[in-house]
Amino acid sequence: MNPVLPLATVNRVGITAVNAEAVLEAYSRYFGVKRWEIREISGAGYRYRVAAGSAGPVELEVVEPLSGESFYSDFLASHGEGLSHIVATAEQPVADLLPGLKGEQIGVLQTDSADQGDRTVLDSRGVLGGLGIVLVEGHGDGSEPLKVVEYAHDAVLPVQQLYQVSVMVNDLEAAQQQYEKILGISAWVPIGIDTSAGVEGATYYGESVEHTATLAIGRRGQVCMELVQPLEGPTVYRDAIARYGETMHHIMVTICSPEEHQQAIDTLADEGVVVSQSAAIPPLMGFGYFDGGQQMPGMFIEVITPLSENWLEMMFPDKETARIVVGSLAD
Repeated sequence: MNPVLPLATVNRVGITAVNAEAVLEAYSRYFGVKRWEIREISGAGYRYRVAAGSAGPVELEVVEPLSGESFYSDFLASHGEGLSHIVATAEQPVADLLPGLKGEQIGVLQTDSADQGDRTVLDSRGVLGGLGIVLVEGHGDGSEPLKVVEYAHDAVLPVQQLYQVSVMVNDLEAAQQQYEKILGISAWVPIGIDTSAGVEGATYYGESVEHTATLAIGRRGQVCMELVQPLEGPTVYRDAIARYGETMHHIMVTICSPEEHQQAIDTLADEGVVVSQSAAIPPLMGFGYFDGGQQMPGMFIEVITPLSENWLEMMFPDKETARIVVGSLAD
């Protein structure tokens, strides 16, 4: 069965904020974004501001609703600030996809003509567990931005690639079926998190805890998604579900040494960006999530720290399985 929304690439990770310029420096400090181009976009009764910046292989945009009702103002009202959408290019023209999307109860919330191409905002969050999707098409007229904001910060940790975008769901199996039907993601790698069976040293905001969760990482081409269902015990996964229902939650862009990770922890602690949850699977790898706090509201960033040089091969002996999880790193 052909997917109704085959995505070719994820061009940007989208964040919605009350005041875009107020959070740009924090994102620059973490990701090393040197230059933000700010544009304003108007639609039918609404207006919003988009600050777009490059962290090398990962592009970000911070969207600030200015007036009227739009996807972004609705997101702020129902969810608050944070990770809200991906900006993606489809494998087919958007117009050709609309009938199939309508059949899956995915409509168009708004269509905007922007300086950098047309933006079609889909009503996808209810069907895809909180994943907002903005399809971009064309390249626009290349107009100069309204404003440019520049910083000289280097990234706290290396930004290697958009390894995955993670969504918290109530029912992992049902969510996988939806992602396969809608996005065509049929190759999944299941992973269990269980502090009684192989996962050690689990912490939740600095406190030792016991918890369980089940997740699956899926890939179609360059697009990689992680779906997480919290089970027992305190986790940031459960926090998100309790607060927002199914929702986008975090991204992963860095695999680094434990020493690099600790240096970042020490650096970011003074800015109120702390490790919200962490654990290890010895002798393979550790993982943790930075909570953006007041500096990057609603943003969580996962970091993986290998504990062995051949951790990936040990954890996923099958090369195709490893490729699903980390993409080009496994090639």
